[in-house]
Amino acid sequence: GLDVTTARSVQTLSYALSAQLVLAYQNSTWKTLVSGATTWNVATYINLAVRNDTGVINSSPTANMTPIVVVPVNTQQTLRIPMTDGDYDVVKCRWASSTSAVASTTIDECKGVCQDLPGAKLHSSSNTDNNCTIVFNTSVVGYYCIAIQIEDFM
Repeated sequence: GLDVTTARSVQTLSYALSAQLVLAYQNSTWKTLVSGATTWNVATYINLAVRNDTGVINSSPTANMTPIVVVPVNTQQTLRIPMTDGDYDVVKCRWASSTSAVASTTIDECKGVCQDLPGAKLHSSSNTDNNCTIVFNTSVVGYYCIAIQIEDFM
């Protein structure tokens, strides 16, 4: 078996309308990765300003998929990441970065797992079909991490 545990946590925080903040989480609880990376970060920028076009705050885009995808070794693979947005904004994906500029602040979005899959190509649609695709080939059996960010564009 894969010996995997997943969890989800919900915490309610209250902020004033128009607040802008970065939320981040860092950990090192991880499967042993081919790259040897042991730490990871998750970070998100939140802007609670009311949108001019809808009169409400923005809905964050989401990506829904299983946490582990099993693929054969030495075969080119195409992994599609389904993305949606409650406001029907254009959603794009990009590699997470250790030096991302967000609201005049530099944040580490991925720590040790930034671009952890050598040779992988990331393709993001430029229209409202919200398509994110990663094309890759693994040559070593083991666990890899793919750290991406999804962003909506109003």
